[in-house]
Amino acid sequence: MDLNSFKECLTKQRDGSPIYVGDSVFYCRRWGTPESQKFVRDLRRSLFGPFHKAQDSDDSWLCAEWLCGYGVTRWENVTDGEKVIDFSESTARNIFLNPEYQLSLNSILIAAVMNFENYLYDEAEGDFEALKKK
Repeated sequence: MDLNSFKECLTKQRDGSPIYVGDSVFYCRRWGTPESQKFVRDLRRSLFGPFHKAQDSDDSWLCAEWLCGYGVTRWENVTDGEKVIDFSESTARNIFLNPEYQLSLNSILIAAVMNFENYLYDEAEGDFEALKKK
């Protein structure tokens, strides 16, 4: 086993890694980092209050809020029919908080941000390092 196969790029975790959905690209931060966990903890408290007992039904709402408030940093080539939709916080909120996207688009993005492989160093960077050593 080569440990480098599991080494994550901290820049991708912080600034977002490209997640491809069809022809669109969403740049998303990593789920599960200390910063992300703090955001989720604070978000859970602000959405549900300090004494709320977590319910399974909270998950899609929490994930939608996480995507629009923290997770998605930008996107490219997102369209509504022929119209290109530019990234903004308010547009992201309109999309990710819309129940019509929560079980489809949101689920795809949440699965991707939990996948460590999306946050590994690019192979080209590893090849460049190997060349420098020669």
